[in-house]
Parts: sequence; structure tokens; C-alpha cells
Amino acid sequence: MKYRPEIDGLRAVAVLPVLFFHAGFSWVPGGFAGVDVFFVISGYLIARVIDDELKAGTFTFLGFYERRFRRISPALAVMCIATIPFAWLWMVPQELDAYGQSLATANLSVSNFLFWKRAGYFDDSSALKPLIHTWSLGVEEQFYLVFPMLLWALRRRGSAFPVVAALVAVSFALTFVFARFGPAANFYLLPTRFWELGAGALLALWRPTGSPVGRVAAEVLSMTGLALVIGSIFLLNGSVPYPGPWTLAPVVGSGLIIAMANAETMVGRLLAWRPLVFIGLISYSLYLWHQPLFAFARMRLFGDVSTTVYLSLIALTLLLACVTWWYVEQPFRNRQRFTRGRFFLLLGTVAAALVAFGVAADKTSGLPMRGTDRQLAVSLKERMRPNTGLGDDCDGRLPLSSTCSTSKAPTMIVWGDSFAMQLVGGIMASNPDAAIVQFTKSACWSLLDASPTSLDFPGDCQAFNDNAKAYIAKTKSLRFAVLSSTYGYVRDQTVRFQGEVIPSSEEFGRGQLQATLDWLTAQGITPILVSPAPSDGRDIGACLARSRWLDEDGEKCTPFSADVRKAGANVRTMLKSFRDRYKVIILDDFLCGDRFCKVQDGDVMIYRDGAHLSYEGSRYLGRTMHLYDQIVAPR
Repeated sequence: MKYRPEIDGLRAVAVLPVLFFHAGFSWVPGGFAGVDVFFVISGYLIARVIDDELKAGTFTFLGFYERRFRRISPALAVMCIATIPFAWLWMVPQELDAYGQSLATANLSVSNFLFWKRAGYFDDSSALKPLIHTWSLGVEEQFYLVFPMLLWALRRRGSAFPVVAALVAVSFALTFVFARFGPAANFYLLPTRFWELGAGALLALWRPTGSPVGRVAAEVLSMTGLALVIGSIFLLNGSVPYPGPWTLAPVVGSGLIIAMANAETMVGRLLAWRPLVFIGLISYSLYLWHQPLFAFARMRLFGDVSTTVYLSLIALTLLLACVTWWYVEQPFRNRQRFTRGRFFLLLGTVAAALVAFGVAADKTSGLPMRGTDRQLAVSLKERMRPNTGLGDDCDGRLPLSSTCSTSKAPTMIVWGDSFAMQLVGGIMASNPDAAIVQFTKSACWSLLDASPTSLDFPGDCQAFNDNAKAYIAKTKSLRFAVLSSTYGYVRDQTVRFQGEVIPSSEEFGRGQLQATLDWLTAQGITPILVSPAPSDGRDIGACLARSRWLDEDGEKCTPFSADVRKAGANVRTMLKSFRDRYKVIILDDFLCGDRFCKVQDGDVMIYRDGAHLSYEGSRYLGRTMHLYDQIVAPR
């Protein structure tokens, strides 16, 4: 296959926005679209090589997979090995446990499944996961597993184009289904990413005789393609379902560039500019190194990473990528330096060792024996575990467990998502005799008719709330209903309402909450709204745990009150608008002063993650603010 420098230039256009996006630069809100560009390029190159070899009669599965392993695995292994010392030193046990899982699955090419399953309310911050970016490698490697077999099976049909086109259409159609019923699966899994790689493959399988268009048309189409890619980077944002219709922009744009750009077009000459080509050549290593550097910097600096530090880390990423490309990628592609047998022996040994370390970190719950204080490790693990209130059985399980009620005749129901769960310990700490029932489910708002679209299988949420409604209606002892959640319906772009996905708005959210409160009042129940705990967007719980692990004071974990007010302004404004008719408890009023918000008190860690109270934090807050009395006292 003839080398095309403009494709390496396109790789540079793809990878640089990814780096700046993950560094938090707001001027590239769609920097994540660079991954979609990579998918199209990969699909094109792989399909072109396989198709050429099939036509020449030289294709072998062993040869293909050897090339893929030589291209991907050595640099991946080196990056993974380099992360281990920093993870060992700086990660608290819970984090190292999760890191171990990602290390093992990344080297087995299935980390996308792990991050899909871990995506959710009680998941830790993606910004602190050094290997989360390997999800895209998992998708590509799974594509490499199935696609060569498909082309080989279709080799006698003359052209595989119609079959691949049909699969691309099916995969794209699935994004509409998964966006509604499984957003995390939609993002992480191959069935809804196949169409992006397949789009590139279709370009490779499309073999027109002669030039498909004239020079002017090629100029226009390649410039249109570049505009679509650049526009995606600067105009897309994370609020839209992805992948989906909006993903067409970077995919179609990349396809137009690959199909139309060449040495005779302006775009082809621009992308063949030597600095861009060089960045494209090292783009794989750039992609590998950036996330670990960013994640570990956030850990060690307790989230306080300045623009200057990020730019320095990007420069270091470039340096590491150059070294990796020259001393790792290039040598391992050379069959004279590493014969097939020697290569697979070395690769297998290193990969097995990495998987073994990852499994050990997972099975030992984060290798707590690393530190000199094993008791501290056990304590931090306990403090950071999800706060599910009266017990894990009270997180969405139906029928309702008897452990989720403190009385056969409860007078108070706690209804909502994990932000409602975390209040239960505080209520019981402020009144051990409280007769309460906990009706809670992670990521499930306390609304009668609306549920999140960000939750996989949101129908479960609506069914859960239907059960809550039935329980409330038949339980005549109830006098109070404590409602709390993320109140995400005032900021989410879409919600599921009466079985359909519709656009959301603050007005819609207010209306749905008002309808729920009116219904509760009609049942003779006094509703009480409780806000989420104050948060500035950082993982405060991880910061507190790490400060103890590293024997530091944890002052850097304390958020500024102004940042907290800015981060949660829309939710708190909405809640305060109900104060004229209902009791509203704003936790900021108890945890935040003029300048700072309290996140610890002596040895008490109030938070377990970015926004959730720990068990001890919930009890502490309940006692100090007399939460039960706050709830039952007249307005």
C-alpha cells in the first residue's frame, strides 16, 4: 500500500484536540471527536491491507495479527509498566483495586467492557483513571478480531462492500437504540462503534476505476471534510448522545479527507506538512502517555493542576512519545531485530506479568500491605465504600427488603437516588428511634413520571418509582417524605417521560417536581426537599483519603464556597424556588461558610467521593445539624 503522508497529518489533527480536551481546555469542547477520526483511519488502513493481500493471495491470519500485536502491544506494555510505581505510591487501596482491574483488562483488550460496567453513580472520577483511555484500544482490537474473518469469509463474493455497508447501517441504527436504553454501552462497546471503523473500511473497499471526481470537486470535498472535522472539535460538547447523529460530522469529514485529499489538493498538501506528519507518526504514543500523566498529576496535586502544569505535561507527553516511537515502536516492528518467536515470547511474558499484577491488586482489594499502616488502608477502604443507607439491599432491589425499614409502621420515607441514600445514616444518627423506610435506587430521581436517559436501562427506574408510588399510597402511617437526588432534570439535555425520550429544561423539571410534591401532599404526606452535598466538581473523598495515605493535612481538598455556589447554582436556585410552599434543606447552609466548605472535621472524612457523603460524614452531619428535627419541625 502506497504511503500517504496526509493520513499521518490527519492523525495529528485527531490526537492534539484529545490531549487539550483531557487537559480541560474549554476551547476544544469536542476534542473527544478525535477518537472518532482515529476509528475511521484505522478502519480504512486495516481494510485496505487485508483487501490487497486477499486479492494477491498473500493474506494469513497469523501474519495479520502479528503486525497488529507489533504495532499496538509493545508501547502499551511500556506505558502500563511505567504507571505501576506511581499507582503503588499514590493510590489509596480502593483506587489501586480499580487500577488493577483496568491494568489486567487493558492487556487483554477488553478494558472497554470494564469501563462500561463501572460507569455509574458510584464510579470514581474518570479524570483520576490513568488507563481509562485504553477503552478505545479495546474497541479497535475487538474490531481487528472479527473484521479480518468477515473479509476472508466474503473473499469469493467479488466484493465485501455491500455486506460491510449493511453492517455499518445496522451499527449506526443501534446508536439510536443504545442512546436511549444504554448510553454507557453506546459509548464503550463495539456494536455501536463498528460503523465508524466500518466507514473507513468502506473507503478501502471502494475501488473506482479512474478518478471518482474532478480536481475542483476533490478540492471542495476535501475542504468540506476538514471543516467538518475541525468544526466537530470546536462545536461539539458532551451534552449530546454519543456516538449518534452528531458523530457523523467527524466520521464523514474524515472519510472525505481520506477519499479526496492528495498531493494535488490544498488539504492534502496542508496535512502533508512535515510537523503535522511527524506528530501523526508519534500519535499512538502521544495518545498512550497523555492520560496517565494527567491522572497522576491530578492525584499528587490534589486536583490543583494549573494551565502551566498541563502545558508542561503535554510537552512531556511529546517527549515520551518521541522516545517511545524511536526506541519501542520502531524496533519491535523490525522482524530482523525481533523474530516472530522471540517477539511473541517476550510479549506473552510481559503481558502475563501485567495481568497477574492487576489481578493481585484486585483480589487483595488494592494491595493494602504496601504501606506501613495496614490499619489505615483498611480504614480508608471502609470510609470510601458506597453509602447505601440501611444496606446494599436498599439500592433498587425489589421487592423491598425488610432491612430497608426500621419499623413496620414507618412515618417517614426517604425516596430518591444515592443522594437520598446518604441521608439515612444522618437521620438515624440524629434520632435512633426514627421510624423510616428507605426507597432508593442509584441514578433514579424521585419523580413520578420522568427518569434519566443517562442511566442504562432507564425503564428500571420508572418501574422502581411506580413501586414507590404504590407503596406510599398504601402505607397510611407515612407522614413525611424526604426527597433528594442530583435533580439532574434541570440540566440534562434529555429525559425519559412516559416512555419517550424528550428534550428537558429547567421549566420541565420544575413542573415534574411540582406534580410529585402535589401528589404527596394529596396523600396527606409532608414532602421535604434536600439538596445534594456541596461540591466543586473535584473528587473530594479521594483527595481526603490520599492526604491521609500520604500523611498530608488535606487542606487542598477544601473547596471554596464561591466554586461550590457556581457549580450547583441551577439546582439550588430551583430548590429555593419551592421554599414558599415546602420545606427545603440546603446542605450548603450547614457545611459552607463565607469562604470555604467543610469536608472534614478532625479525623472525620465527611465525603467519600466528589459529591457523596461517607457513612461517618452522614452521621456527623445528621448529629451536628439535628437532621431529624430539621425534617419534622413545622416550616
